[in-house]
Amino acid sequence: MNNSQQKIHYNSHKWPLSLATIPSSLVSISVETTTMSSYPSSIDHVQNQNTDNNNNTNSTLPFSSYYTLNNFDPYALSITSIVISVLFILVFVIVLAIFGVFVHRKRKLEKIVRNQQTLLSMSVVLLVVQCIGLLIRTIFDAVNMTIVSDFDIYFQNQYGQEQALKIMQSMKSNVTALQAGVSSSKITALYVVGTFEIFTFLLNVVFIPLIVNFVTFVFLKTVQLAKGQFESRQYKAYGFIVNVIGNVMIVVMFLLSFIVTLNYLLGKFKLFSTDVQLYIYLVLFVIYTSQIILQTIAFNIVSFRVLRLMSKNSAHSQKPFKQVIALQIGLTLGALIQVLATGSGAFMEQWVYCKLIYYILNCLGIVIFTALLIPLFKPLFKGTVEELQELNPSKVTSDSALTSPRGFEVEMKEEGIFSPTNNNTTTSHSASSQ
Repeated sequence: MNNSQQKIHYNSHKWPLSLATIPSSLVSISVETTTMSSYPSSIDHVQNQNTDNNNNTNSTLPFSSYYTLNNFDPYALSITSIVISVLFILVFVIVLAIFGVFVHRKRKLEKIVRNQQTLLSMSVVLLVVQCIGLLIRTIFDAVNMTIVSDFDIYFQNQYGQEQALKIMQSMKSNVTALQAGVSSSKITALYVVGTFEIFTFLLNVVFIPLIVNFVTFVFLKTVQLAKGQFESRQYKAYGFIVNVIGNVMIVVMFLLSFIVTLNYLLGKFKLFSTDVQLYIYLVLFVIYTSQIILQTIAFNIVSFRVLRLMSKNSAHSQKPFKQVIALQIGLTLGALIQVLATGSGAFMEQWVYCKLIYYILNCLGIVIFTALLIPLFKPLFKGTVEELQELNPSKVTSDSALTSPRGFEVEMKEEGIFSPTNNNTTTSHSASSQ
């Protein structure tokens, strides 16, 4: 059958009976006459292949035959996404450079103890993972653009530039990727890269509450070492919330993140249903939000109790504690922006450009979160320690390590929380207090 005969055949709408046997995932007959008449001649091959394998339910079709144009992002979305990714990569590189300068200067002044190193390391990992995720997203968008370009070339060759432009603007067509000449390897590469992108995003979803949990732990440990601030039962209750419940939630979140990533990969390769994906996401972010709020409540209860105790003695400065509270609230807001980002992603099916809102909010939340960690460093590890050192109650008589400011300082150092700069700094601080 030559091309002219095919055109007459399709325009007459006398469809072969065997077309009814083509799977709905492969061919979808549109009500619009223009769409029905636009099937390319290569559909004969697909029909014949499907007819030959009609009695075999496990017949194998090329991977690209399961996808049409509307399964991919339009040019404008991919280009804008690449621009956003590049801009935020530059921002995160700047933040990493600031962290590097901060660590270099701090090492000149004093030794960085264990807990300080842990917080710095987790912050750097968070930034590096985010940068890797943005690089992967850029690769994803680039591969997506090559696939859409193949569709565009096919439509121009088949229907002309004007009709091709209309199809590309609507991003709706029944032509499969196989018919458009898109290789299965490109689609495979796209979704493998997409799997890594999702994993890096979810990995940071786990890292953020982990950092919040660690900050709360350090502060609670600092207050506990200044004996007399809490009864033993109260400290155990707060410690249980921070350490046990918090860490269990983080482990569950990591497992759910792995399940979501695996479900995405298997779903894209048509090996598993993606119907449960949304529900897993929902459970994951309910746990995420609960974890952040729980840590914030525990942190602020401890903070305000210390502030109330300090307010009884006007000689003590409340500034370090107020700074820690304000910055910790900022960390919480930065963490909760991730929830808004995911919420915007829920509307991607209705409007594909919601992805851009998700991308911006996701990166903005990480920027706010990490930018607040550096100003939090001094009041958390030094200011609060010095004030609690002076606030050390007279109740403490049996613990020789805490009966003097020097003893308190030693225990802080042993716990990896605080390391004095040098003797001159300690002397000058004591003099200023007097």
